[in-house]
Amino acid sequence: MVRKFFSFNFDSSKIAILLVAILVTFINLNSKPWRNGRVIHNDIISYYCYLPAAIIHHDLSFEFTKNNPEFYADKYWPLKTSEGKDVVKMTMGLAFLYLPFFLVGHFTALISGFPADGYSLPYLFSLQISAIFYLILGLIILRHILLRWFKPRVVGIVLFTTLIGTNMLHYSTLEATMSHVYSFFLYSLFFLLTVKFWELPKIKYWIYLGFATGLITLVRPTNGIILIFFFLWGATSFSMFKERVFFILKSWKFLVFAMLLALTLWIPQLLYWKYATGHWLYYSYNNEGFFFLKPHIIDGLLSYRKGWLVYSPLMILPLAGLVLLLKKKRFDWFLPITVFFLLNVYIIFSWWSWWYGGGLGARPLIESYALLSLPFAYILNWIDEKRWKKIIGYSLVIVLTSYGLLVNFQYRYMAIHWDSMSKAAHWDSFLRLKPSGRLNYLLQTPDYESAIDGKKETFQKQKYLPIPQNVIYEFSCDTIDNASVSISPKGSKSIMVNKSNQFGISADITLRPNRKYAAQIWRYGNPNAMLVVQNSDINFYINTKTTLDIDSTGREKLVIEFTTPIADNPVPIKVYVWNPYWIKAYFDDLTVGEVQ
Repeated sequence: MVRKFFSFNFDSSKIAILLVAILVTFINLNSKPWRNGRVIHNDIISYYCYLPAAIIHHDLSFEFTKNNPEFYADKYWPLKTSEGKDVVKMTMGLAFLYLPFFLVGHFTALISGFPADGYSLPYLFSLQISAIFYLILGLIILRHILLRWFKPRVVGIVLFTTLIGTNMLHYSTLEATMSHVYSFFLYSLFFLLTVKFWELPKIKYWIYLGFATGLITLVRPTNGIILIFFFLWGATSFSMFKERVFFILKSWKFLVFAMLLALTLWIPQLLYWKYATGHWLYYSYNNEGFFFLKPHIIDGLLSYRKGWLVYSPLMILPLAGLVLLLKKKRFDWFLPITVFFLLNVYIIFSWWSWWYGGGLGARPLIESYALLSLPFAYILNWIDEKRWKKIIGYSLVIVLTSYGLLVNFQYRYMAIHWDSMSKAAHWDSFLRLKPSGRLNYLLQTPDYESAIDGKKETFQKQKYLPIPQNVIYEFSCDTIDNASVSISPKGSKSIMVNKSNQFGISADITLRPNRKYAAQIWRYGNPNAMLVVQNSDINFYINTKTTLDIDSTGREKLVIEFTTPIADNPVPIKVYVWNPYWIKAYFDDLTVGEVQ
């Protein structure tokens, strides 16, 4: 299949995958996530940490992290068991998929002089390449499946628009090492194996399906519901479904063999849990869980915070394709995809944090795009039947894809917030590439504390814009000789900061206790560069990188409002800018003042 794909016989579907590869590679090279901390962060920390611990340090107790706690503070996030032991939250399925690329990075680090610690540049670059590899392989598999029933042009449109017109683009580039493109590959593979199995149930397909199921569930255990798709594929009636079940039970020896193969992939995980917690099976999410009697299905699909169809509206077309399948009585396709999709949506949006923390749209649905590609292709094939349907249908495809592409860039430039979008914030940012100065005060921060207990969220009233008054401290780069002249947020000069010069502007100020203050500065360049207010002696620390205002030249205002701690004496506060990334940022005009 892969060898045939790389033959010189090009068609529209091959060109679509080639364009995807070029686009994703270009965005990666342009954004350089391996340079700005976007490769191993958030959930990826816990997916990945097994590899350096096992292969480099030979220590899955992670005791080695105590030798350099500062270095590992953002590289190992254990949870505590009820007995007080450390345990990794995520299962190790992604670590298996990362492994070949980790080994390439490790070998490169050993021969090139980079630190062979699992976190230097060769590892980060190899890990990012792994995401592109699995994405393209998933698309190649999906192409192979869809070409059975649809012409290359239709298949090419499905593959290309699904990538660039949904949140899948973001999770193939700027946060590519999250689980989603890897699961998309596994779903595509499972789709292919299911089709081939029911055509001719050979022993090799039992083997392949056993391994695929083991890996799919080891990445995310709830993904095991894809087995419903396997049992229903091709069944056109309940009696045919019963025949399928009887056939599987009659072939119980092969079924047991496939289950043992799936279990084989789980053995390292079970051994780790036993070693780390004393239990063969362990629920590592502690007090996080599902509320199956209180699902947030409407919120998950249509809310302004994270609605799937709000931020990836192109996916309306596959859903319309399901309706068309039902109308045309294609139950052999309608039943497996629809039953899987409905159950998957129910489970995903029954999770306590139905918005899944920070991210673009309903990211847990990305892997299911592999299965939804079939009704998507089916409705495009139906559109192709008549000229008037082509004009209307493909106009809609272009509009929805273009809007989905814009959404990806809006998220990159922070016009779409990672977890706090509201109706007012959504319409304030609508068709706007960068955030307005109002956006931060239209956001609605999720009530995590209530949600984790299954309670109804309560929200704070919208904030007011803090303005420094009774100015206590002012700094302008116009007063110094060695400031940058080429790019200046305000005035004629600015201070450039990046990883080699992380702290460019700093002010030590003594403030009155228990008073409200605001620190303000202007920034240009890297949107991840921060303004920080700190007193390390009393564990007082606040930072922000959120834009509150943008002037006509694209310069961004950052503001921190803070209340000094209660104390008998004046409180020393340090206000500074920090940019730990290679991408440059320019700062100017720091102001600190009391807020009335």
